[in-house]
Amino acid sequence: WGLHEGINLASPVRGGGAVAGWRITGIFRQEQMNNNQAMPNDTGGGWMEYDVKKIRRALAAMSPSKRAEEEDSSLFCDIQEDTARKRTTPVQPAVEEDPDSGCAEENFDVVVHVFPFSWMKKPTIKWFTFDMIDEAVQLSRKQFGAKIVVLQTIPVQNNVVDMVSELQPINDAIINYSDSYETNRIKEVNDNSGEELNEMVETVLLLDVARLSYELFTQNAASLGLITNDTVAIQEALLDNSINQILNPLLTQRTKCCNPKYPQIVGFTCSDISSLDETPDGCTRSRYTRDGMHWCMEEVGGRINGGLACLLKCVEHESESSDIRSCEKQCNDQFMSLTPVTFE
Repeated sequence: WGLHEGINLASPVRGGGAVAGWRITGIFRQEQMNNNQAMPNDTGGGWMEYDVKKIRRALAAMSPSKRAEEEDSSLFCDIQEDTARKRTTPVQPAVEEDPDSGCAEENFDVVVHVFPFSWMKKPTIKWFTFDMIDEAVQLSRKQFGAKIVVLQTIPVQNNVVDMVSELQPINDAIINYSDSYETNRIKEVNDNSGEELNEMVETVLLLDVARLSYELFTQNAASLGLITNDTVAIQEALLDNSINQILNPLLTQRTKCCNPKYPQIVGFTCSDISSLDETPDGCTRSRYTRDGMHWCMEEVGGRINGGLACLLKCVEHESESSDIRSCEKQCNDQFMSLTPVTFE
């Protein structure tokens, strides 16, 4: 955490394998490698190549199957807390020494991108062009060896000023990239005579978290009397993507708590507005987000984790691209909505 990297790794998890988290305050881009000036929260986007190596080495060291393959146990570097890295004023350039270049490293099968909208300065559509998204996806293969990448759409949050001009075009770009990936991949492979096939991510999937946030926002706002509670009209607006226009005026209704620049959205964060701004919290909070930025995982974690597991099952069980896309839609319809989840 000395440079705001925020790395964690858990292994083995239930069912085997490992899960790691890595915090970058910007889109994953090659030009930001070893740029520790861009790692603090007020700039964003920097990352250290040495951190990638440490994550992959930790994965190898904690993997029983990897240890069984390697005869030389000395290749597994000890995983120790790096006390030498203290929070200091960033200096550019900053390329850390790599004394353990002989350490075994392991690839990750899947990388999930949660784009850091809230940490980006003016996160407009210019940051989410096809080329930028593609760079983040292919870096996942280059740096972590991942063959599968899952892209999450960006949910409602306090930092959003305008859903129509901000969230909608950005999420459309993410969705369009995911939908067209297979076609563009085949074209690029053909253009390069298949030489780059093994260097590209094989499958890109979409986890539509934005859709889940829209449905939560809509139902919560309706229960507060801020928008119509006509369930038919709401469902039609959700289906034809006009819900942004219904919810957008609610972004101007904010509590006086807690961030002066991006106070909380009343219709999204509050569950009771009878005593609005009469308490330090501004209102009685909803159960799915306490601050309008972070999810309450005990309430929505099951849907997010279930949706991710469902998507990975699509790749495992379906071989044709059209079948995978159909399966992907079923996963998002089931988990990234307020549709009751049945256990059959």
